[in-house]
Amino acid sequence: MSNIKEKVDSSKPEKVVNWKAQLSKLEGAVTERRLIHNDVLQSRSPSLNACFGNGWGLPYGYSLLLGGKPKGGKSTITNDMIGVLHQVDSKAFAIKVDTEFREEAQNSGNDLKKWGIDEERYMSYERADPDIIDFIDKDLTALMEKGCPIRLLALDSINGIEGFRTESAESARKANNQMGDNAKTQQLLMSKLMHFCRKYKVAAIISAHVGAEMDEYEKMRGNDTRIKTSFGVNHRIEYWMYVEKLLTKAGKQDLLEQPFYRNTGVHMIGSAADKEGDLFAHKIRVKMKNSSFGPVDRVGEFTYKYDEGIWNTHEEVFTMGLNHQPQIILSGGGGNYSISEKTWRGKPLILEALKNDNALREYVLSEIQKREPGHPRYIPGTC
Repeated sequence: MSNIKEKVDSSKPEKVVNWKAQLSKLEGAVTERRLIHNDVLQSRSPSLNACFGNGWGLPYGYSLLLGGKPKGGKSTITNDMIGVLHQVDSKAFAIKVDTEFREEAQNSGNDLKKWGIDEERYMSYERADPDIIDFIDKDLTALMEKGCPIRLLALDSINGIEGFRTESAESARKANNQMGDNAKTQQLLMSKLMHFCRKYKVAAIISAHVGAEMDEYEKMRGNDTRIKTSFGVNHRIEYWMYVEKLLTKAGKQDLLEQPFYRNTGVHMIGSAADKEGDLFAHKIRVKMKNSSFGPVDRVGEFTYKYDEGIWNTHEEVFTMGLNHQPQIILSGGGGNYSISEKTWRGKPLILEALKNDNALREYVLSEIQKREPGHPRYIPGTC
């Protein structure tokens, strides 16, 4: 009888429960997925953008760490990306927290114009207290809930933020004996910043200082410096980029070996300027040291002109097209260079063509992007 009863019961239709729908109702459930690499923050430098891979830029909602020696170019990149944001999005706001109190000197009205930053949609704060955490978690969050269109939050630099115990110390002597204080404060800051950026799709750019590398194995690999951030920071950053000023001869001249010096008539006796004039530009190199979502060890190089910002981007396009495999810019015998069906005799002529023809530059970059898996222009089978 038991066997018969079991057979009868199994013949009844089971009640189907949509567990997916039930799970989707729980807090934190991911019910929508966006293509993060289709909506990115970029620089005017195409080679810097290419270092990200995928969509060639920093996806909104995620973070970029810029590390390097002093005066290496970290602030240059940050300001440039703010300017590009304002050029492509007429409503976007950018926020910068300056923990080193140099905003007045670095970003006067003329400097903002140089970068293309709209002063009406840019706000900077000079502060280094640990309450920056509440500033993000409470003050900025409240504004976002009211509809404030913040798309970028820059922190320059994370090393300038005081630890909780350091700030409340009664004397400098006591403040200097707070082991782990800064690391713990930075970890909490990054936790709040990560949630803020993810929820509201805000890009974050964080600059950091470097210090001497103490690990002997890293030194043997040629790494003499390390970015001075805690493990709590490193775990939450998506892109790590090293930034450095090129101090070589090539870093002070263009691809035609024309030096970046101008004669101003003002010379200091015994200085290099006595012979060559004042330096008006230099090159900056970036390297993607690590990435959660893209390739690593990609290198970009661009020119920073002091009164114009990122400059001579046609030279970047030339180098990228020439070095790409397969080549987008073909180099033939007799000093000829070809793009598609057009040919130029000599480097000066093709550089001039790239400088003056926006469509030609765009063609070279688009051909490279078609071979970039993850890029919106990617064509499978071309890489």
